[in-house]
Amino acid sequence: RAKKDMKVQKGFKIYFANVTGWNDKKVTEYVFGNADKYDMMLVAETHLNEEQTHEVRQQARAEGFEAEGAAAEPPARSEYGNHGGVLSFTKKCW
Repeated sequence: RAKKDMKVQKGFKIYFANVTGWNDKKVTEYVFGNADKYDMMLVAETHLNEEQTHEVRQQARAEGFEAEGAAAEPPARSEYGNHGGVLSFTKKCW
């Protein structure tokens, strides 16, 4: 029988998403709107170029995260679009 005053240990919470394109304000709002729930967030397939990746990293730092990332690369078989791109955010308290 559990006690009502039982302490819950806080664990290290990680969020991962393959966003298939960080091209929408809704993605930014969702990720940073839920940032307080996680200690680390990993986002794949951002399709952001170098400048856009830098901008999101700056926003993450303003939200209290250390941020790293790699911009998307042009595809080898097409002259249009890009592929890849990753971002990682870790709370500064760790």
